[in-house]
Amino acid sequence: MRFFCLILILVAFARPVGAVTTQPSSDIQTVIEAQLNAFSLGDAEAAFNAVSFEVKTIYKTANSFMNMVLNNYTPLFFAKKWRFDRLFLASEGSVQVLYVNDPMGNDWVAWYKMVKGQNGSWKIDNVSMALIEGVLT
Repeated sequence: MRFFCLILILVAFARPVGAVTTQPSSDIQTVIEAQLNAFSLGDAEAAFNAVSFEVKTIYKTANSFMNMVLNNYTPLFFAKKWRFDRLFLASEGSVQVLYVNDPMGNDWVAWYKMVKGQNGSWKIDNVSMALIEGVLT
């Protein structure tokens, strides 16, 4: 089932890709790392600041967003270490691949869909994750 989900995610993001690079965008990396650090500090406002307008519309408050992340994206909330991988660039947004290690020693791959905010800065629009083995451990 996880393999099937991975294939669906890759197909969804395989449409008009402008470029694939092994170097993460420093701006995108900065936004993601700021949010991961905000999670570790319990800083709901800083974590919420990193998301797109659409995500803010759905969750309405920083605390609601943090509760959703805690319940559904626990490995990100408690990430022990992470490593950026490929960045897929597309006109409607980009996807940053990130490997994450949780407190239990499990490795995860996360696909961060990034979009430009109204002021031109990168924002996190969606995250999909899958459990993997032996990438960071």
